[in-house]
Amino acid sequence: MVLILLCVSYLIVASAYAQVFPEGNGKVLAGIRSFDAFSVTKTWLNIESDKENFERNVDDSFKLGLRRDRIIVDKESPYYLICEVWAAQRENVVMYHVSVGVYIFSTDDVHIKLWSQGGIATVGILNFSSKMVSEDCVDIFSNEWLKQNPNVR
Repeated sequence: MVLILLCVSYLIVASAYAQVFPEGNGKVLAGIRSFDAFSVTKTWLNIESDKENFERNVDDSFKLGLRRDRIIVDKESPYYLICEVWAAQRENVVMYHVSVGVYIFSTDDVHIKLWSQGGIATVGILNFSSKMVSEDCVDIFSNEWLKQNPNVR
């Protein structure tokens, strides 16, 4: 009986603290309307495409996709929304990972991560595109943001 009570107590405490880490903290997005949004390519390993062109296209498409979902992109916002991309090619396959994070700049000159989500995929080289990658970032963020801000349409 004591073991059951301890397990139930643990589950209650664990549930109470489940939203502490940025990976599951979607509630923090409620009420935030504008973001200084941009993308960054962290890894570009053996990819047979032009990295600079890819980065520019991902960044432009990311911002456009956010605007289509009624998310305000504003360089003056204190909230940074960053789409990070890691990509590697081997033969005719590209493996890529995207991570979307929201950060706030504190007065201590430190960026504090408020929320993040990501995903990983493999695709054939002919299907790998900046549009696909940026859409992944937009979908990951917009789905959570719209869930937390249901009255924005």
